[in-house]
Amino acid sequence: GKTTGLAGLHIIDITDPAQPAVESFTALSGSPWRLAYQDNRVYVSDRNTNPSVKVVNVTDPAAAALLNIIGKRFTKKVCGILYLFPAGGRFLR
Repeated sequence: GKTTGLAGLHIIDITDPAQPAVESFTALSGSPWRLAYQDNRVYVSDRNTNPSVKVVNVTDPAAAALLNIIGKRFTKKVCGILYLFPAGGRFLR
């Protein structure tokens, strides 16, 4: 389906760079901004005034799915950069 103009995570197959193909699209609320990838998870920061991080499972890129939303309690925005801090208290950028 057409996904132009929607906020969210677009997974694009670039196996053939001349013909990129949309594998999947996961709609995300807010203003998705920056992302990081680790262990089949994509972490998408939200640059709204109430920052959060959306965690998307991309184990199967064709069926990416929102797993969790980490709210303001576990995030901190400093100079435009959104940080996560787990129970240990150390910031992850």
